[in-house]
Amino acid sequence: MKTIKRVSLSEQVVNSVIQYIQENDLHPGDQLPTENEFSSLFGVSRTSVREAIKALGINGVLTSVPGKGTFLRRQQRACARD
Repeated sequence: MKTIKRVSLSEQVVNSVIQYIQENDLHPGDQLPTENEFSSLFGVSRTSVREAIKALGINGVLTSVPGKGTFLRRQQRACARD
């Protein structure tokens, strides 16, 4: 019997952010919605959004500029997970 993989909420938010980028045809340098806007859009806490944005930053997908916002990096290296 195959075990069921549990996906954390922040991983689900990562996938949702990537899907948002693709569906809205965002390009490198484009600004993403704020943490509060994503929180409302996805129906999750700001903490979950912040964790997802941090993970995408570590993976080179996003960059956050304090006081300016979060932007799509020049080279997008991640894709949606199954």
